[in-house]
Amino acid sequence: MYTRLKIPNILLETQVIMYQLIFATRFKRYCLLFVSLLSMATLAEASNVALNRPYKMDISPNYTLCTEPQDAVQLTDGENVSNWTQKGMVGWQGKPKVAVTIDLGQVYALDRIAFRAATGSYAAVGFPKAVLAFVSKDNEQFYYWGNILVDLPQESSEGGMHRFVSPQLDTEAQYVKLLFVAGSAFIFVDEVEVVSMDR
Repeated sequence: MYTRLKIPNILLETQVIMYQLIFATRFKRYCLLFVSLLSMATLAEASNVALNRPYKMDISPNYTLCTEPQDAVQLTDGENVSNWTQKGMVGWQGKPKVAVTIDLGQVYALDRIAFRAATGSYAAVGFPKAVLAFVSKDNEQFYYWGNILVDLPQESSEGGMHRFVSPQLDTEAQYVKLLFVAGSAFIFVDEVEVVSMDR
């Protein structure tokens, strides 16, 4: 005759807890995967409505190595460079702040703003210390949105580029003005993007 072993309640409870943890972990992974796929789909639907759009600068670029007539279009041409000495970069020297106003052509629901800036501490080139965003529907009355520079990374001693992305804007505008506040003796920007879900 065989004797049925009685499993202590503590072991049964432990087993149940283990199964619950396994289920919770898998469920969390599936949730994270879903969120990741949803984010990718959202980005795929987004559009840079500033691409090839005209803009005005309140101060003309003056850094000798990269200044050229094409500075008037290079901030929204979709082309990137790797350092501030290359044509394609737009640069200012000795200017504490510079404003760039982009005409998007029509009113859009704006999602985010992004821009690429240069750094290189060996040459005393630093990122802007602030980039203030203003929005308008008529190019006359501008509303201050805020400082979009929220993820300032450590500056590279060797030099390089960094793409900054603003928090979600949740506003509508046709005109976007960015006020770049210098963090060093130089301001170098090679591209500005304005992302909308409207198109």
